[in-house]
Amino acid sequence: MSSHILISSLEFNQKKIESLLADLTIDETLAFTHDNINNIHWIVGHIASQRDTLLEDLTGEMTFPQELKQYYGKTGDPRKMPKTIDWATCLDILKEQFNDISAWVLEWDSQGRLDREKGDVIVKYLSHEAYHIGQVSLIRKMLSKNSTNAEKSL
Repeated sequence: MSSHILISSLEFNQKKIESLLADLTIDETLAFTHDNINNIHWIVGHIASQRDTLLEDLTGEMTFPQELKQYYGKTGDPRKMPKTIDWATCLDILKEQFNDISAWVLEWDSQGRLDREKGDVIVKYLSHEAYHIGQVSLIRKMLSKNSTNAEKSL
């Protein structure tokens, strides 16, 4: 498995997320645009929660507050958001996780330990993120936000 491909894919996802969120207000991230669609705030928290699971699988360490992990997990209810959630902190955690995963990939590759099995696990998480990036792009359109460069390149 090529570390270059994994790092490039991680960077692609991270830049897309950052671009899609750059001009949103907190109220827009909390808005429900349809009964059956999660809001952007929950989706971003879910991505952070899933990255935390990936980091736990890779390193044994967790970066995401566990009290929020249940909320942002598969069974979390976006309409019952805990009051302890801070948007800026969530975005900072996403960036830290990106850095941690990238560093892990580079370290394991330099040691000749990056095998197909670990690479496939990372690719699975990247695919999951890409799905949610598409959701955020769709919700932006439902909120009547102008397209970003990130959306134009999707």
